[in-house]
Amino acid sequence: MGKLRVFGGSLSSGVYARIPPGSSSEDYTIGSIIAVRGIKRTFLAVVGDVHHRTGVAAAESLSGSPEPPAQAISQLRGRTLGSMVTLIPVAQTDSSGEVEEATTIPDYLTEGSEPTEEEVAEFYGTPDYKLKWPIGSPKNSTAQVPLDVDALTRGCFGIFGKSGTGKTFLGNLIAAAIAVASRHMEGQPPVKLLILDMHSEYALKVKDQLGRDYEKGVGQALREEFLSYTIDKTLEQEHGLKMFTLPARSLTIEDIVACEKALGLTPKFIELLPSLARRIRSWLRENRDSRSWLEWLVKADEEEVQKFFREKSVQPGERHSLLSARSRLQRLEKFEFMAWAPIQEDSASEVVQAIVEQGRSCIVAFGRYGDDALAYMLVANILARRIWEKYVDMAMRGQKPRSRL
Repeated sequence: MGKLRVFGGSLSSGVYARIPPGSSSEDYTIGSIIAVRGIKRTFLAVVGDVHHRTGVAAAESLSGSPEPPAQAISQLRGRTLGSMVTLIPVAQTDSSGEVEEATTIPDYLTEGSEPTEEEVAEFYGTPDYKLKWPIGSPKNSTAQVPLDVDALTRGCFGIFGKSGTGKTFLGNLIAAAIAVASRHMEGQPPVKLLILDMHSEYALKVKDQLGRDYEKGVGQALREEFLSYTIDKTLEQEHGLKMFTLPARSLTIEDIVACEKALGLTPKFIELLPSLARRIRSWLRENRDSRSWLEWLVKADEEEVQKFFREKSVQPGERHSLLSARSRLQRLEKFEFMAWAPIQEDSASEVVQAIVEQGRSCIVAFGRYGDDALAYMLVANILARRIWEKYVDMAMRGQKPRSRL
């Protein structure tokens, strides 16, 4: 490919650059990167669009011929037909050579082409296999682009893209880089991960576009770094993942409120819930019943419910709201990971202890519950609340956590 030449555009709409004679529009693909060597700085830009710009009328005229003369086509391509690309500047070097976000555009007639390996390193850095790990190469290049794990984990980030573009594969790469790089972080606690694995591609195998196993997930590849749980008994039995067990008595009013929409609970019931839960707990104590308010509400038979209504003077409107919500809350019984009998095991507490105190990363694979919004809300909310409470408690005690989440 020859050198592009800038002839117009803006920072907001993109920079226009002419494709040189002898090169084809087919040489430039959306998403590839271009280095534009400006007068005062170098720009890194992404190809945002490719256009045929001049000679359209001549090309249209020739396209009507049954067999356009090869010589005429060759002459037109060299003189009349012209194509261009729209470049989106994403970064630039400042006067001292430091890389910064693009705040201007290259000057007229400055040239651009595929970046050299040195230019890729100038903008992205060089892998050191400690805090900077390679995650891939630009299109049409062998230069390695490193991920700066320290910079990445200082803020929030997301991976976006269309279905089938490799988001999960990239997510596994980033998770592996964070897990390994955290060993080399000095002066701060290492970063640990909590991965809610909706389609079990972190705990087990990454799949290709056809749904076939492609490569080990990060939980399998780095077993010493990750504890892998599942809320699906099938994955426990077939793949040896540890079953994630959630005692019903560990659910709070706040957890139920967080799942309001997923459960289909009415605003009226949510408003009454604190009062109803308080009266249920009081009634259970009076009857020396060790169940939690939620266990009773889901499991109690009709006779018990009517007895509660009478003895606690529950009003007709409250009765209607409770009975309506009771049928919806009974959906929780279908989940294999919910424990209704008194048990000692509480996987949420295990996960919190592993992350905060033991310095281990954790994955919870959802298996067949991967598309179940209620299962996701329950597990995510319980874990988030427990972890937050643990960090707050440690801060109040003047203790420092062994890891950052």
